[in-house]
Amino acid sequence: MKKQLNSMILNFIAFFLISFYSCGDFQNQPGVSDDIKDSRRRGVYICEYIADPNPIKVNDTLVFDVKMAWLERRWKYLENYDDTSPMDGYQLVILTENAIHKGFDKTWTIGIDFKRHIRPCGDKCLMTEFENLPISNKEIWKLQAGRRLNPEAEKIILGDFTLYKKQNP
Repeated sequence: MKKQLNSMILNFIAFFLISFYSCGDFQNQPGVSDDIKDSRRRGVYICEYIADPNPIKVNDTLVFDVKMAWLERRWKYLENYDDTSPMDGYQLVILTENAIHKGFDKTWTIGIDFKRHIRPCGDKCLMTEFENLPISNKEIWKLQAGRRLNPEAEKIILGDFTLYKKQNP
């Protein structure tokens, strides 16, 4: 009986360790740079975006204090965590000074369709993707009550979320 118990405990520990280490596998997973400096280091940086005015105020409660925003090539991790493999498409990453407001992506959403929907990528991080390199110097998203991304759904628009491509001096 004692041998069976010891065997079960060892099997449980082995299962736990295998599960723990395989869950941390990042190889070939899509990545998001930590900031503009990291994006440049990875060789995927395209350009910076700014909010003007900053913070972006949609109403009395929805305020976004944009710390930094940048467009980069989509990319994935290689075997080494610091190595980057570019992929097709682009992603816009938006870091905020404060945590994203409660209810985001549930009771209200930035974007009115799946293609231009901004989603969370962390407590102070938002992102969206582009198939092609944006050509406009201004990107505008409608901010809506609810999460109605299908084209047929009626939408209640609360305001705009606008970013501008930073002009290099």
